[in-house]
Amino acid sequence: MDNKTFGYKQLIVPNIVHYVLFTIHEIEFAHFISILSVLKNQRPEIIYIHCDCHQISGQYFQRVLKVADKVNTKVIVRYVDKPTEIFGKKLKDNWINWYIMPIKVLIEFGGIYLDNDIYVVKSLDVFRKNKITLYWDTYMHLDNQLIIAHKKTAFLKVMLNLFYYYDNTVWYFIREFVTKDYLMKRPELVVSMAKFGFNGTTVCHKLYQMYYKDWKTEFYAIHMLLKGNKISTYNKFYCFGVFHWIYQTITEFDEHSVRQLNITFSEMCGQVFDFEYNLIH
Repeated sequence: MDNKTFGYKQLIVPNIVHYVLFTIHEIEFAHFISILSVLKNQRPEIIYIHCDCHQISGQYFQRVLKVADKVNTKVIVRYVDKPTEIFGKKLKDNWINWYIMPIKVLIEFGGIYLDNDIYVVKSLDVFRKNKITLYWDTYMHLDNQLIIAHKKTAFLKVMLNLFYYYDNTVWYFIREFVTKDYLMKRPELVVSMAKFGFNGTTVCHKLYQMYYKDWKTEFYAIHMLLKGNKISTYNKFYCFGVFHWIYQTITEFDEHSVRQLNITFSEMCGQVFDFEYNLIH
């Protein structure tokens, strides 16, 4: 491909969505919400779940298959080995394993990579005209919770090859390295998805502390900051602790209790549950 990064007339990124699922071999609550939002608002041709397993269990996965069948989306569980080393260097068993695999699958297939707790608010097709789109604030580290990329995008290989210099004693090594050594010097290498609700200090309270009426117009996608069906301890700090709010907000959810809440997250869940119900019944 040429050196152009964005603004192609045609859609150059395939309408394929990728998830990576290591260790836990079932679809959990947040992941279920994410997939339903993708089926409702993106309608991909294929959803790949790249997993260190051959089968995925749980009632949520069976429900996903039924909805996907109704909208003509294939769901493929693809076995992959969880990375334990790269370029001969041992990896710590933490977020870095999940960082490498999205880059590899996008180099192989292209498409849209999502973390398991990303809610797609509306179609991402406008970004499929760019070679690579992700969330990057010029003054922050690169984030990879959502990446939309053509498989021949050179910057994907830049991110992967930087692991030649991987230092497992430095937290967020690769994110810092990519940002400082490349993006600050060559910001034109990527398109930043500005309307991606990622930053916990500015978005989280809009989901779980209040009802924020503009969520459908302001964001293309939202990072729900959930692990399974809970706001994790780490994200509780970002959602509540930074502002010293009183811990009265519910931080654990299921599909019945969430509808009773007068918060943005309740409406987000309600929309995808209603979508599922209307398709199946």
